[in-house]
Amino acid sequence: MNLKRPQEGQFQINFMSLRAHPEEFTKVIDVGSYGKKSDCNVFKTSAFGKKLYTNRTNFPANQCLPNDNVGVPQPFVLVADEAFALHKNLLRPFPGRSLNDQRRIFNYRLSKARQYIECSFGIMSKKWRVFMFLVIPMSIF
Repeated sequence: MNLKRPQEGQFQINFMSLRAHPEEFTKVIDVGSYGKKSDCNVFKTSAFGKKLYTNRTNFPANQCLPNDNVGVPQPFVLVADEAFALHKNLLRPFPGRSLNDQRRIFNYRLSKARQYIECSFGIMSKKWRVFMFLVIPMSIF
């Protein structure tokens, strides 16, 4: 969530969240990113992003999916949008418009998972109104 479009010399507050369970949020907050940086670059330079892209996260071991007859272990993944860089633990949609049926179905299912996350942000905004207003942090120095 970008709270303010920064002017020159100002910073923005990025609020990124991981949702692992219907009642559980893990927050990844970055304060002090320049407005020109994309969400992917902000994420890559965050503490969690650095751990993810250097394979130092504490994800559980790969596991087989329920009802998987082949039994191929799959990694735990994060769901992201097309702004993020691809990683073995980060799913993003296939780019482009002329996709085959498999890729189009994958993008549809991934967007449904992302909608679930977006709805949870809406619920959180309704509960804590601060997420709906412009926040201008002030220096105390």
